[in-house]
Amino acid sequence: MPHPARPLGLPDLTPGDGLTATAAGWHVGSPHVRFNTQAALAAGWYEVRVAAASHDRFAVRKRLELTFDAADAGLPPAREAFAWNQSFAESFVLKLTRPAAGVRLDVRHAEGPFSLREFAVTPLNSRRVVARAVREKVRLTLAYDCLGGAARRALRMLAGGRFREFAMKLMRGLTDSRGMQLGRVAVGEANGSWRRRHDLPAGRADAVRAAVDAFANPPPLAVLLPVDGILLDTARLSAHSVRRQLYPHWHLVIAASCGPDLEEHLARLLPDDPRVTVVRVPRSVGRAGAVAAAVAACPCARVLVLPPGVELAEDALFRLAEAVAADPALDTASGAVAVGFVAAGQGGARPRVRLARAAALLGRTPPELLTPEALAAWAGGGDAEVELDAVLAYPADDRPLLDRARVGVVPAVPGKTLWLAGDVRGVSGYDHVVFALLKGLPSLGADLRLHPISAVRTDLVPPSMVPPTAARPVGHPQLAVGPPFLGGHYGLDAATAVYTMWETDRLDPAWLPQLNAAGLIVVPSEWQRDCFRADGVTPPIEIAPLGFDPLVYHPGCAPPAVVTFGTAGALGSGGLRKNAQWVIDLFRRAFPTEPHVRLRVKITPGSPGLETYDDPRVDVIRAVLPPAELAEWYRSLTAYVNASMGEGFGLHLIEAMACGRPLVTANHSGLTAFFEPSLGYAVDYQLVEARNDIYRGQWAQPCEESLIARLREVHADPAHAAKLGEACAVRAKGFTWKEAGRRLAAALRAHGVLGGESS
Repeated sequence: MPHPARPLGLPDLTPGDGLTATAAGWHVGSPHVRFNTQAALAAGWYEVRVAAASHDRFAVRKRLELTFDAADAGLPPAREAFAWNQSFAESFVLKLTRPAAGVRLDVRHAEGPFSLREFAVTPLNSRRVVARAVREKVRLTLAYDCLGGAARRALRMLAGGRFREFAMKLMRGLTDSRGMQLGRVAVGEANGSWRRRHDLPAGRADAVRAAVDAFANPPPLAVLLPVDGILLDTARLSAHSVRRQLYPHWHLVIAASCGPDLEEHLARLLPDDPRVTVVRVPRSVGRAGAVAAAVAACPCARVLVLPPGVELAEDALFRLAEAVAADPALDTASGAVAVGFVAAGQGGARPRVRLARAAALLGRTPPELLTPEALAAWAGGGDAEVELDAVLAYPADDRPLLDRARVGVVPAVPGKTLWLAGDVRGVSGYDHVVFALLKGLPSLGADLRLHPISAVRTDLVPPSMVPPTAARPVGHPQLAVGPPFLGGHYGLDAATAVYTMWETDRLDPAWLPQLNAAGLIVVPSEWQRDCFRADGVTPPIEIAPLGFDPLVYHPGCAPPAVVTFGTAGALGSGGLRKNAQWVIDLFRRAFPTEPHVRLRVKITPGSPGLETYDDPRVDVIRAVLPPAELAEWYRSLTAYVNASMGEGFGLHLIEAMACGRPLVTANHSGLTAFFEPSLGYAVDYQLVEARNDIYRGQWAQPCEESLIARLREVHADPAHAAKLGEACAVRAKGFTWKEAGRRLAAALRAHGVLGGESS
């Protein structure tokens, strides 16, 4: 089937029911209207340009779906969706893998004046496709600051005759350019975390989406989120829960009480979404003043005030919109209604949402303490209440709002009280360290209290292990756990010990004042201690390595019959530190044709995609595995490959060694606490400047040819690899969590942070 003789444009579209032509464009008379064109399209590459605008109801989220209908009876060869409030314009390239019989545009919730400003589908010849692919690839590599590395890899492909692979990577620039954007990694990780905690069952979610699509004149809702320097991290969870709403007709108003130093962090809460407005007042004005200013700036007649750290359920805004739309009495004569947050009543009563006039809110002083009860009193006045059946929101520690209240005074516990400042929001990294401390510190006589801004998910931590939350009096002992840039969140002073680490040899100078305010710094390796001291960290520095659970991570079976390599990590910032994509590329260079060798890659759900080149020998798992399954994954390997530029300690590495698997790694950074070349396959490396949005200083760039040579060594003699694995398991026994706890407790006692005698 040939390409059309000319590009498809606006004159080719036929309007459907509910569309009336006007001098300015169209008048949309129903929640769902459609444009059609029956022009046939051949398989191939096309440039698509679409632009639309609404002329009122800007708080309502509109959606346009562009579908290329199949010429046969199969699924559509391509479908794209766009959402906007006032206007949008998109230009992109897509490939039709088979012919299309026509194109249709479905427009939803654009009732009223509407303009389809541009519509063009233009076939591209091979020369234009290649030129655009080169331009987009260069733009992407510049955005991720990896142009030099990408160019070197491209030259090696061409020099090695790998033309098909080169073409595949080049053409991916056309499609990656729409999905790979700076900031999307954090959003993806937030999505993955959400799905593990709050995702609705598929049937319920589909039913809500269908109801939203059928909603006539959906009421827009504003969500007001108060933020300051202390609440920034917990507010990020709340902000992402708004973005995840199945009901799209929302506007997020962030009420920020902070200085200019937090402007960049505020911009990252929900980047590049026109439905987000930030209202910032000076820090001296306080939270109440920020909330009052934000209420006045709300673009919607109805506003839900969301306490920071509270995450909305996926269907929360839909349920509220349903309740407002179903009861005309809730609309006052002015049409202005505010939605205030209220917890459940006593005795297991259903949750209530209080509705009040927005004009009344403007005349009341917002509360300083943003609890559900305080917000309920602020939105009070007895105007109306709506009773709902389901949980609307969850606090940051993941317990349903209905079950959150504690009754009575927390009984005193003998011993020296220790405040623990740290989060358990996942199962790896610092979260894993905090979990181990929650489990082990009480056995050492510590009377634990949880810092008020700490977030501990109770689906990950048994309730019996979660200490009571209490405000920390100034000067009382505190253990803060997290990366060095989070020190300021916990109010560090001379009574605070900070358990931290970093992946390069250089700290940001802006972090030093907070770290130097602490009384003790604890790091997991001598390398880390030397780096911190050289960077200007002045408090005493003690060493307490991290650990593993020997009941979970231990040799349990012989290595696999087929030589299998593995690597793992959370690929933040495009995966530039962990280098998982690089491991895949070097594995395929090391074994271009050998059928009896495997590579297993485990990444977190929010990590950017990896290119496997459809190689059946490469297995990618995108999941957070429970500890027992993770141990089985380690034991399925012959050797663990670490191509990371740097490690603060390397939990994956010590766990792999504990399971009896040797490492293929550069012998540098925090992993030197437990690894040495005699235990595995040391890779040559060179120190290079870190080029990343959060790292500075130097880290270790593994040598490509050296890593390939080590992979081939393992493949040539798997029996020797098994013997090295046995030695690794013996070495790892000195790094259990029990031993780590003993070292940490000794350091804390020596500096007066933890009471009692050393054991």
